[in-house]
Amino acid sequence: MKRTDKSLREIMIEIRHITALSRRHIRQVIIYTVLSLLSAVFALLSSLIYRSVVDYVTGASTQRSLIRLTSAGQAVALGVGFMIFMLLFRALSGRVSAKIRLRVGAELTASLFDSFIRSDYQQTQRFPTGDVLNRFNADVSTVADAVLGTVPDIISAAFRFGAALVIILYHDSTMALLALVTIPVSVLISRFLLHRMHKYAKEMKKAGAAVAAFNTDAVNHILDLKSFGLVTRFSVKLRELQREYIRIGLDYNKLSIIATTLLSFAAQAVSYLCFGWGVYIMWQHKITFGTLVMFLQLTAYLSSSFSSLVGIVPTIINASAASQRIYELSGLEKESDDREASRASSLDAFRHTRLTLNAEAVTFRYDGSAEPVLREASFTARSGDVVAVTGPSGAGKTTLLYLFLALLRPQSGFITVENSDTAVPVSPETRPLISYVPQKNVLFSATLRENMTMIRPDATEEQIRASLEKACAWDFVAKLPGGLDCAVGAGGHGFSEGQLQRLSIARALLRDAPVLLLDEATSALDPETEAQILENLRGAASDKICVITSHRASVFTVANKAYEVSDGTCRRTK
Repeated sequence: MKRTDKSLREIMIEIRHITALSRRHIRQVIIYTVLSLLSAVFALLSSLIYRSVVDYVTGASTQRSLIRLTSAGQAVALGVGFMIFMLLFRALSGRVSAKIRLRVGAELTASLFDSFIRSDYQQTQRFPTGDVLNRFNADVSTVADAVLGTVPDIISAAFRFGAALVIILYHDSTMALLALVTIPVSVLISRFLLHRMHKYAKEMKKAGAAVAAFNTDAVNHILDLKSFGLVTRFSVKLRELQREYIRIGLDYNKLSIIATTLLSFAAQAVSYLCFGWGVYIMWQHKITFGTLVMFLQLTAYLSSSFSSLVGIVPTIINASAASQRIYELSGLEKESDDREASRASSLDAFRHTRLTLNAEAVTFRYDGSAEPVLREASFTARSGDVVAVTGPSGAGKTTLLYLFLALLRPQSGFITVENSDTAVPVSPETRPLISYVPQKNVLFSATLRENMTMIRPDATEEQIRASLEKACAWDFVAKLPGGLDCAVGAGGHGFSEGQLQRLSIARALLRDAPVLLLDEATSALDPETEAQILENLRGAASDKICVITSHRASVFTVANKAYEVSDGTCRRTK
């Protein structure tokens, strides 16, 4: 019982999360609830109509009949009219609920997306891409259904149960008592299975996320799989993950079948009791045949309504597990929103003056790392400087650039952007001052023009061409089918590594920010092209801070300063 109580407490916490989301969509929830209640009212009315039609056909009558028919025409008109109305209502209800579900799901996904991309970069890296996408899609869909459906379904099922019970009580109290026998049995079964169902629901989410993460990783690195001959190994690994997912799914399914079978057995037993009692009192001439038909329908409503209430439990358990995974993402620490830095920079004041990028006594270590990547590191660069940052792989060159971008935060020390009047700590607010070319050059699935202008929407054709020429990219871009309007495949498919590097450099130059960071940005270029681009960068950086990380000695030909990053230190060598 202790484990059950613990699971119940966890579920209640997660239900509060879902309830909080429900309040944000209260209008849609109310609309759906009204539709569910109307559906329940029509179901109850149908039992009364069938009872009156049967009584009319058999020639029976009773003072307790709520709907009385006096002619065959009335019976036919009522039956046909009700059927048409029910079909129209079902179509309308389906349309409205589909609209609400799609909109709520889209809003939840957008909200989670916004929250995630605004979260601290280092924290987001704890989650595999496939797992994040699984939470965006499968988990959001599960919670959206719960937000829209759980409360209305509970209200609707409770209303159907209560209304059917009142009608039965109105006609025969013994029948009502027999119909209620299933309740304690259902409660005991549900309580017994609660902990195990909650456990399996969380395990299924975890296993499903593992499969999604594996698939995404494999698709993103399909070139590496083929190159290293790992296709068969990854196929085998996928099937292992799928077997584990299937095992958990079948265990969960077995629990569901046991619960459903026990509940169905209890409900069927009660139905037979009610049927036997109904036949007996009809034989005693206490009710009509139409009333017996109504009783059987209403007891079925009672049973189905309570089964619906019990059946909501697995839905809530599944939604609570999905809710926990969503809140794990949305609850990540957000990037600092430094309003003081925002006001100080108002970035025009920094864009058009000479700047200093300064780091003092910076120490940084990644989570779980015993040794710091950088220890008491210092760095200074001013407008007009071209700074070469060298050092062995893994020494911390890229980490230094991430610190300048405020993607990472040092454990001690400080990094500032300064003009003649003000020093501003680097933060997300100062990123518009920086153009960045990462090691992994990325173009998005759009046209080449859209890839260029997304970082500067007001760029003219001449400005785009000028930046491409400085990056030695215009010659091959001009030959593309459609030129700048050429479609780009996912991840830059269709371009060589050297072309991607030149396009990424051109995009950074187009932004025209006062600080330019290039991380191994010329590693895939031939010496001649690299030399030309570096010379162009030196010309473009006459009023900018340009920081270039590289393993190549060629970068020293354009640099007036140099730093070496190694063994946790960052020391000036030129």
